[in-house]
Amino acid sequence: MKKTIGTILTTGALLAAMSPATNALTIGFTPSSQSVYLGDSVSVDITISDFASSESLGDYDFVFSFDNSILNLSSITFGTELGFSDQGSVDLGGGDVNLYELSFEDAAFLEGGQADSFTLATLSFGTLGLGISSLDISKIFALGDQYGDWLEADLNSGSIEVLERQSEGVPEPSAVLLLGAGLVAMGMARR
Repeated sequence: MKKTIGTILTTGALLAAMSPATNALTIGFTPSSQSVYLGDSVSVDITISDFASSESLGDYDFVFSFDNSILNLSSITFGTELGFSDQGSVDLGGGDVNLYELSFEDAAFLEGGQADSFTLATLSFGTLGLGISSLDISKIFALGDQYGDWLEADLNSGSIEVLERQSEGVPEPSAVLLLGAGLVAMGMARR
């Protein structure tokens, strides 16, 4: 009995050591942080990376969040790595947007055509207020490989800081001195 339990434990340890380590993908924002002036527009990519050699992305469905008192989402442009697909977004309100895409391509197309890292979507924002808006993937409903199997992912946040534009109406000190010297010269010329 002891020998059987020992054999089972040894076999289990060998199988665990021989099985490949699970490699989590990374989903994040590029650039991860940026600053813009109030009134300007800004864009950021949602990217996915760190695929294992045999992995490809077949579908995703998640919610990304931002501060809607600072930013206004003006457009979403989807990437092309999933080929022919059903894609869309749903504004859930309060700065939450559901973003989804399901590829209709076969596994061989996805395996042969996808890069190791790529853009899922480009988000374009207008600026509404001053401050820092974090960008987050707040919920993942689906993240599937080329066969529809679940993929694990690490999530990286991003941020956009909206700054007040500095006014440019203050004269340079040298211009004031030059103006003063001209007035003095005119006064002396009158005498």
